[in-house]
Amino acid sequence: ARAAQWLGSTDSARAIKHWRKVRALLTDEERGSVSDRLRAMSCSQISLLGWREGLSLEEVQPFIEEAMGLADAVDSSLTQLLLMIEGRMLQASGGPADLYVERVRQALVLASETSDMGRVAMLSAALSHAYAWAGLLEDGISANDVALLHVGSIGKADKAFMGFNIEHWALVMRGRQLTRLGRLDEAQACLERMLRIGESAVDPVLLQIAHYGYVDFAWLSKNVDLARAHSDWVMRIANKHSSPYLRVFALSAQSLVCDMSEDHQGALQALGEALALIRSAKVATEFETEILAGMAECYRKLGAAKEAESTACEAI
Repeated sequence: ARAAQWLGSTDSARAIKHWRKVRALLTDEERGSVSDRLRAMSCSQISLLGWREGLSLEEVQPFIEEAMGLADAVDSSLTQLLLMIEGRMLQASGGPADLYVERVRQALVLASETSDMGRVAMLSAALSHAYAWAGLLEDGISANDVALLHVGSIGKADKAFMGFNIEHWALVMRGRQLTRLGRLDEAQACLERMLRIGESAVDPVLLQIAHYGYVDFAWLSKNVDLARAHSDWVMRIANKHSSPYLRVFALSAQSLVCDMSEDHQGALQALGEALALIRSAKVATEFETEILAGMAECYRKLGAAKEAESTACEAI
């Protein structure tokens, strides 16, 4: 368990392997405060890290249910975190983002019954994430406001449970949401702050998305040099950690640079590789629709109308 916590999100595959070992070792152990807490932690962490390694909701649901069953004995507030995880896994498995929003709202109702504003901040960050995937960007910014207002109150236990910098996560989302709302001055200020924190982050996913957010920003502001510089960073991080999830975003960033350079065939190839990886490794499934929409645009720009139409219909 200590090894799994030490690895955390920097090597999620090995961390999950260790948590599975913890659960296996506890199979024949008697119930008790220590064993129950370890069981609940192993189930929760397998579920929390699962989306990075392509675990489906069907695979993690038994772990979520087992942890839910232990919550009363271990810590009743664990239910809030498990609702958040379940929502994230629903969406990461290709389900409706609305269900992610619903689960986090349920968790926030439970959290509001306490005075733990740190927990409210953490769940508000998750709600911002859920709203963003649901396309409700203004609502995402509002939830993000709450998260950043109280982020300093997040307790050690919650920080350890999540395994990464919650403030950085909130800023990552805020920068991308402001960019997509066209609020570019605010977005740039947020992205700069985000990168200052991000360079010291140990979580490769958050560090990569910090740079990916700048590629998005550069694409919208038509700055190809800025896009290429940050796309190179995104690819370097993906190559260093050899994670399929990171590779998907690196290819997507590469496609945006190609698109800005009028290399629509290159953009289509990068997006095609990303789509194939999503479907083979079963990671970043929630990103599949956006990849398909990008491919449809590439086909349109290449004059391939039939392929553009069929790909757009698949995205829908």
